[in-house]
Amino acid sequence: MRIDIIGAGALGLLYAGKLAAAGAEIRMWVRKPETADMLRREGIAVAEQGGEILNIKYPDFEVHLMESWPLALPGETGDWVLLMTKQDGIREAAECMAKGLVKNLHIVCMQNGIGHIEAVGQLLPDAWVYPAVTTEGARRQSGESVVMHAGKGVTELGSAYHYGSAQPFAPDGREKRLADKLTEAGLETRISRDIDRSIYRKLLVNAVINPLTAIWRIPNGELLSSRERMDMLRQVYDESIRIFDACGIAWEAEWWEELLQICRSTAANRSSMLADVLAGRRTEIEAINGQFIRLAEGAGMEAPLHRMIRNIITGMQ
Repeated sequence: MRIDIIGAGALGLLYAGKLAAAGAEIRMWVRKPETADMLRREGIAVAEQGGEILNIKYPDFEVHLMESWPLALPGETGDWVLLMTKQDGIREAAECMAKGLVKNLHIVCMQNGIGHIEAVGQLLPDAWVYPAVTTEGARRQSGESVVMHAGKGVTELGSAYHYGSAQPFAPDGREKRLADKLTEAGLETRISRDIDRSIYRKLLVNAVINPLTAIWRIPNGELLSSRERMDMLRQVYDESIRIFDACGIAWEAEWWEELLQICRSTAANRSSMLADVLAGRRTEIEAINGQFIRLAEGAGMEAPLHRMIRNIITGMQ
């Protein structure tokens, strides 16, 4: 199976390394020449929690600059494209793919937040676009091709959307083959027919945990270490649920306990937003809390906590 992975962040490296070790033909597509040079020089190292280190050396996988995508010839496209950039990298990647000669792409989108599936579909109307959600934990060591597999999770793969026509996707076993390959690689994957529920659940979790850890500069577990922190956690959660209710978005009562369990099970982990703040990078605050603000506005209500959090994080950038 040939898989094109766009993005060399923590999740991109985790999936590339695990899939390559499982025998998949991996091509990585990156934006910066220095990233490509580093991967060719150092390869990919996946460090598991038990101490095992999985080393994948170049050329056991390929590395290309994203801007060279238009040079790809028909027949050279992969069976799948895993789009693993952050939301702010979607347009650049999609525009590069749109210049290529291959139109019938099958693209799995693993971004945080909402709105990205529609964005990819509008930019690439000839592609099949699959929403996906993962709870795999990954942390990249800054400036290195080493990724820490910080927590085993589950990846859910949704049904395909095709924005160029109304034709339904005829199931041909393609999704199951990808799910089986990912599971074989140690990345448990399931086919989901209710992916929207999982997307909104992850949006809620990210909107509560990520910005608060970034503001207080603490690992996930320390959100539960004081009454004041727990109070703020609950207030942001409750405002999020009120917005879901106003928008007619279904949610489940156990999500609060699940959120607390995520804090416990990833207690030592730094959220991606905290990592971005510490590294001076742009965060995904607009794709996460900003989406709650927009949902609230569409429902004619206010979102004061999400707006305050968005402003604090934006002011750090």
